[in-house]
Amino acid sequence: MEKNATSKFGAVGSLTSSQVREAATLVKSGRVYSLAVETSAQSPAYPGRTYQILTDRILIDGSGTYGKNRLQGFDDFVCLWCGVGTHLDGFAHVAVDGLHYGDVASAEVIQPRGAVRYGIETVPPIATRGVLLDVPRALGIPALEAGYEIRRGDLERAFALQQTEPRPGDVVLVHTGWLKDPKNRGAFVDTEPGIGSETAAYLVEEKGVVAIGSDNWALEVIPAADAEAFLPVHGYLLREKGVHIIENVWTRDLATDRVYEFLFILAAPKLVGALQSPVHPIAIA
Repeated sequence: MEKNATSKFGAVGSLTSSQVREAATLVKSGRVYSLAVETSAQSPAYPGRTYQILTDRILIDGSGTYGKNRLQGFDDFVCLWCGVGTHLDGFAHVAVDGLHYGDVASAEVIQPRGAVRYGIETVPPIATRGVLLDVPRALGIPALEAGYEIRRGDLERAFALQQTEPRPGDVVLVHTGWLKDPKNRGAFVDTEPGIGSETAAYLVEEKGVVAIGSDNWALEVIPAADAEAFLPVHGYLLREKGVHIIENVWTRDLATDRVYEFLFILAAPKLVGALQSPVHPIAIA
């Protein structure tokens, strides 16, 4: 029995058509912002996650040229860990003490050939109001330092400066300034600035946001305030609250243009059984 009434869709399952229509009214100029970095062997990723691509000619009866117009075809085979580049964390990605979102045991979720519950194919398309929180600007600095924990007061300073505040049903993107080059894996895994557990609870329980993203590999501050806790924000959002995490989001263009609210759109590919997935979110202002 699942204790959370929002079902397998988690927080994004609560979005309504009226919220989508309201978010669409934020489109003024029609400018579309790409919020993704490239997915490649150089993309930001946790150590050990890789990307490889193989291309080959399509042969028919041993020939690679077809018809009198001499058409040629080529196929590609991609082998990657789904947590490379800009990606979405699903509820199968994290368990705490053997339990996933909704108190579902890992044995009922994870199988050798993929997740049989909470696979990425179950994540509905997301279209809602997006809010960028430019924390460095609020603090008067170009970027946050490694290990800096973004606290409630930092967000409130950003709210006041930007005159923009999250509302229930929003997707929040936290700009830290940490991701500077969208094509470079970089050496930024051991430590990073990000939100802590109290800030995550503030955004979810008081502001009612349905997903949180950031321009770093794990969203949350590393190391955590509690040195004995490993990725506690992941456990809180994915396991307890059913709130998706979007990592390695390219927020720099929004921050540069000071675009703080927009129509946010994300559709994950229906990769059956996947625990995470590369995604290409966009903002339309």
